[in-house]
Amino acid sequence: MAASSSRLNPLNVYLDDSPFTKPDVCRQLINDGRQALADGVKSRGQQAFIEYARRVLVSCEQSGINSFHLRFSNPGDYVAHANEWIRVAGRTRSVMELDLDFSDVNLHDKFPEDNDACAELVSDFYDMYPSSLDTLRLTGCNFDPTKLKEFKRLRNVTIARIAMEDEMLQELIKNCDHVEDLSLIRLTATYIIRIADEKGVLKRLTIEHCHSEETGFVEIEARNLKYFNYRGKVKLFTIEAPKVDEVAFDFSSEEKFTGDEGCLLSEVISSFVTAKEITVCSYTSQVLPHGDDPLRLPALNQMLRHLILNKVAMHPNELPGFVLLLRSYPELENLTVIMDDVKLIEGYTYPFNNRPANAAAFWDSQITTITCLNRHLKKVTVQGFKGTANELAFLKFLLRKSNVLKDMILEVAKVGNIENRYRYMGLAQTLHGLNNASPDVTTTIR
Repeated sequence: MAASSSRLNPLNVYLDDSPFTKPDVCRQLINDGRQALADGVKSRGQQAFIEYARRVLVSCEQSGINSFHLRFSNPGDYVAHANEWIRVAGRTRSVMELDLDFSDVNLHDKFPEDNDACAELVSDFYDMYPSSLDTLRLTGCNFDPTKLKEFKRLRNVTIARIAMEDEMLQELIKNCDHVEDLSLIRLTATYIIRIADEKGVLKRLTIEHCHSEETGFVEIEARNLKYFNYRGKVKLFTIEAPKVDEVAFDFSSEEKFTGDEGCLLSEVISSFVTAKEITVCSYTSQVLPHGDDPLRLPALNQMLRHLILNKVAMHPNELPGFVLLLRSYPELENLTVIMDDVKLIEGYTYPFNNRPANAAAFWDSQITTITCLNRHLKKVTVQGFKGTANELAFLKFLLRKSNVLKDMILEVAKVGNIENRYRYMGLAQTLHGLNNASPDVTTTIR
């Protein structure tokens, strides 16, 4: 919706076809074998959306437009209408943020089929937007990166759900050399993701589920990068980013362990020696001990203050990796654990000869000093706490070993009924009154 405005107060325009085309209803009809009826619902909805969008944009023509967001799933024969709306917004010469999503919502749960572009960016865009545009997001929308050279104000770029071969990516990097925040999401045909920031302006980089038929490469050279977020399959990483503060890795889509992943991931995580916050997933924790050293990363990080264990289950397969990480970050002050279901990996082998009988036995076997627990860990947060035996064993270990711990925060899982929540809270209460290493620790349950 758009509200009335003057040139002094530009509009933010949001157009979304989903309330009209009812994708959830259409998906259910298709599952029921009623394709023709689903097509009719979508077609009528598209026509109603076109009329609605026309009325909104007529009311905007005399006003400036600050941001223009258009969601039109696989517009097909109606793409000319979308192109005209982009021209209407462009004629105001004031658009700072353009967000176009033409991806097919019915394919969003399929990979990599959902990465096909459904429209081409209208050619008038390249002449109408360069003087004002700061943020560009294109989803399911092909474009010509060679024509972005004149977009000197462009600082934030997101490209998603299209086929982008290596040459196209290099043109994007070369011509958008003022961009500070770049996101590449669900791209196909990207065998080599090479980001060479020669000007040193790139501050944030996100790469999510970019697909290639083979393993592929990720090569980053960004001397002033502060934030790096990678989600997807394990690649061959080469990263030179000496100033990164925050890193997140999520390899949850990996299902197999072949033996090399431990060395690959321990090397890439170790390369971020300046990071103050690192997020890793269950897959990472399971394979890390299969690197060259099963006890610690190749390079210790003296800067890290916050470690986030994301989508973990405290399963015994994860525990050697947790200890490895704790040993590798001697100055760690804050530990966050985000609980999820158990993820077992095909081909996984335990990294040591003797496997403890259970989680409690594993933690009892950890008798050598872990520096961060002994001197620095002050806060532990568990999100999605259910009070399983594995969770309780880990938390009791932390309470026994963390000499300066001040806060343990248990956020109970919200799944299930109210009786489940009461049960989880009751299990959390069992952590009170233990023989804690820190006399100042407070356990908060919420």
